[in-house]
Amino acid sequence: MSNLPSQGIAVDPSDSDHVLAAKDMIVESRDGGKTWEISWEMQAVFGQGISEEQVTAAAPVIAFAPSDPKNVYVGFGHENCLLYHEGECETTPVGIAISKDGGSSWQLSSDQQISQLNIFDIAVDQVNADHLYAATEAGLFSSTDNGESWQRVSDELAGKEIHAIAIDPNAHDELFVGVHRDGVYRSTDGGQSWQHMVAGLEPNGSVHDILFDPTNPTVVYASDIYSGVYRSTNSGGSWSRINNGLQSRAARSLAISADGQHIYVGTNEDGVLRLDLTGVPPERAGKTPGDSGTPVGSRPVLPCMSGVVPLGIVGAFFMWKCKIK
Repeated sequence: MSNLPSQGIAVDPSDSDHVLAAKDMIVESRDGGKTWEISWEMQAVFGQGISEEQVTAAAPVIAFAPSDPKNVYVGFGHENCLLYHEGECETTPVGIAISKDGGSSWQLSSDQQISQLNIFDIAVDQVNADHLYAATEAGLFSSTDNGESWQRVSDELAGKEIHAIAIDPNAHDELFVGVHRDGVYRSTDGGQSWQHMVAGLEPNGSVHDILFDPTNPTVVYASDIYSGVYRSTNSGGSWSRINNGLQSRAARSLAISADGQHIYVGTNEDGVLRLDLTGVPPERAGKTPGDSGTPVGSRPVLPCMSGVVPLGIVGAFFMWKCKIK
């Protein structure tokens, strides 16, 4: 398929060959990206009080439910707001698309409130596929009915532009959110109350992604679009930069290996980079030690730009490197 949508992409946690990608349409692959089929197009909403001009500049986020990947959610927003931080956010009046069959068919949430907001991020409860959160420019919202209806989580965050939401994989009441120009907040009671967790973070930063170490949830990572990548080893109590070798500080998306030893960051200017916490790269499929083949389970990725500092451990400092193709 030509012109494959590329703003959002996600892999089914139960089947690594099942991939969804989205921009102004949602497409599905069942063979690891070799072939694609369109499962939903934005034209479906035209004539329902929504014009083509309102929805062409979309930047979606895709989230599979960890406990039941047949439940998938795609949140839409205007790319000028989500990607380029325009002061007055335009709205793409689509909201959130819901699939109950793994992404083969879709329907939009009927909630009028969520449909008028930009969806920066979505996080789904680890054990309840019907319970999810949406980060928006008007605060944090939650749904307990598979995305059909939405409620504001807390007045403390009302009106705050929230760019990231993450749920502790071992404690579903523990939430982290990244707020534009206001750092990170943490809740241990499902969002009813919040603590400002900004020690070590750049003032007036903008956290775009947050993730937990799957082997130790007290270790948390955050990417800031202005100042790079941060790591906390005490559940957000304090943060330290891990930017050595990271030439572009415009850090957007994060991913982590199942063993917690390899961190990946997507940047605005330098593509995708990898950090090996112990200095040892990922194992290679069908290779002897020391060979430089393709990482186990990896998929093709965009190459890094030239001039990125090679990976290595220098003293006690972490160093970043281009992700191996």
